Amino acid sequence: MQATLNRADEALANEAPPIALRSTLASLHGSATALLATRLDALHTADLTSGRDEARAKRKALVAAAERVIERAEAQIREVDLKKARQAAEAAVASSAEATTQEAVEMTAGAVAEAAPEAAEQPPVESEAAGTTTEAVRAAAGEIERELT
Repeated sequence: MQATLNRADEALANEAPPIALRSTLASLHGSATALLATRLDALHTADLTSGRDEARAKRKALVAAAERVIERAEAQIREVDLKKARQAAEAAVASSAEATTQEAVEMTAGAVAEAAPEAAEQPPVESEAAGTTTEAVRAAAGEIERELT
């Protein structure tokens, strides 16, 4: 379980974690929860006559370790969800900004074509709008990330 969580940490260090990572973490979470509920919590030490304190201490340590695995898996799942939400928001903002920019370009091109047909035949000129759009996308993604955390 720890090895899976360590590999998940490495994958989360990437900007785009693997698609199957969330499923793997959810499965690990379920296995750890089942282990805690069906095995560790089911250990009874009251009937022991010798070694009861040692058995209780061992059980307590195992329960704590299982709870740490569960909490770590939950945190990693939240991080995967946050990264996916951030990517979706960035894509939506970029798509919206691109569509809006494209609409403005088409409207301007139409107006130019009506006013001066020879100017409409000229190739488009690069502008600072693309840089401004990229900055707007990054700013919006940052705002969304702050809202999600």
